[in-house]
Amino acid sequence: QVEITTAVKPLTAGYHVLHGAALSPVWPAVMTLSSVLAPEETQPKAVSLVSVAVGPFTGIGFLAIGALAGLHFAATNSVSRLHDIGGWPLAVLLSVQGLALLLVLSLNAAKLHPASVKRQAAPSSLRRTLAFLLPAALIQTLGLGLFGQVIKPFTSAVGLGQWGLVGLLVAGAGATYSLLGVTGRLATRYGPRPMLILGLLLAASGLALMATTPPIWLYFVLAALLGVGYACLLPGWGGLVASLLPREGRAASWGVVMTAENVGMAGGPLLGTLAWD
Repeated sequence: QVEITTAVKPLTAGYHVLHGAALSPVWPAVMTLSSVLAPEETQPKAVSLVSVAVGPFTGIGFLAIGALAGLHFAATNSVSRLHDIGGWPLAVLLSVQGLALLLVLSLNAAKLHPASVKRQAAPSSLRRTLAFLLPAALIQTLGLGLFGQVIKPFTSAVGLGQWGLVGLLVAGAGATYSLLGVTGRLATRYGPRPMLILGLLLAASGLALMATTPPIWLYFVLAALLGVGYACLLPGWGGLVASLLPREGRAASWGVVMTAENVGMAGGPLLGTLAWD
């Protein structure tokens, strides 16, 4: 058994590397398609709606596949090879990915290669643009990752508990989803930069007031305030990136920005844990 386990480990690691390599271009491609295929004036709204739409399905997939896998592998009465490699959870994942592939193949991506490009950034201009975007991309995901590690022990320490945390998430997410259409239209009308500034100010104010440990009921109001800030921030940030990156080569440029976002997402939990300790 030890020999088999030792032999399987490199193969498993290879699968993880293959999965990561295959997944890495997906999100830059999705964001690029969302921005390029949408009319220029509605790009902030299109990018923010796509970003938000993915969130619930990420959670549903994580919870549903986790529960299904737990039930599947808890059933030890089967010793077939199909059971060992995943069985029903694997079948569900393959079906969903097959559906996603069919949807992608049905898209008309002709506009990704336009005959005439309106906005062409010189290499030096693009480097200056990325130098401006990369720190912002890093900091915002770093803050979210840090906050994610702190919020649960914080809510316990102030007496909110598990259900209080659920209530905070519902209040914040509800405010975000209900206002995203409005903030998307405002970003289209007034530009993404004012919405991004407003979103950052509202989010900073909500977090700063939470740190003062106010009465319990006020936490839910502040969570809704954070949700409003996030609803402003999403079309603001997405629209700003879409407007600054050149149309030609946007997927590669967006991939660079998302690399910085992922570095922040990976470093945030570590810093959050250290901060709480």
